[in-house]
Amino acid sequence: MTAATHEDVLTRLRTVRDPCSVAMAAPMDIWEMGLVDAVEVGPDEVRVTLVLTDTSCVFFRDMRTHIVDSLADLDGVERVTVVVNAEVLWTPDRMNVVRS
Repeated sequence: MTAATHEDVLTRLRTVRDPCSVAMAAPMDIWEMGLVDAVEVGPDEVRVTLVLTDTSCVFFRDMRTHIVDSLADLDGVERVTVVVNAEVLWTPDRMNVVRS
């Protein structure tokens, strides 16, 4: 069995929608939105660190569930951990979108 790569994880994270952008009728994934602060891929674990748009984000649990669900079936992944970087608050300059 081959282990999941950093690229495999990023590809899957791009399937997780940011709930706030969906509510605002401008759906983006959490990568585009700039919510993904760090991704660590170990031999059997993936750890995703998020930066939230609000320190009391009511959607964190939903996002965590969607992240775990999207990564859990990758080769070699036995555990998915999702944490928040509470020392950094999201700002628009974090977005990973191409602007024309």
